[in-house]
Amino acid sequence: MTDLSIVGLGGSYRVLADGRAQPGHYTSAGNAIAALPGVQRRLRPITRRACLCCGQAFNSLGRGNRLCQPCKEEMA
Repeated sequence: MTDLSIVGLGGSYRVLADGRAQPGHYTSAGNAIAALPGVQRRLRPITRRACLCCGQAFNSLGRGNRLCQPCKEEMA
């Protein structure tokens, strides 16, 4: 698991992941804390899934993403 921390830099705050600054400057510590779940989601490893339609493996973007792009376009 990634070690997340918040540091104040002058008048803004940054989120650090394993000591590396993540994108975004926050005006308060509260805003930086509120951003932590989003940072954790961005840092999570990509899940490979099989498409429920054709069986082709693809990079899933999260819950509910169970069809590959060609199958999504074909069904639209």
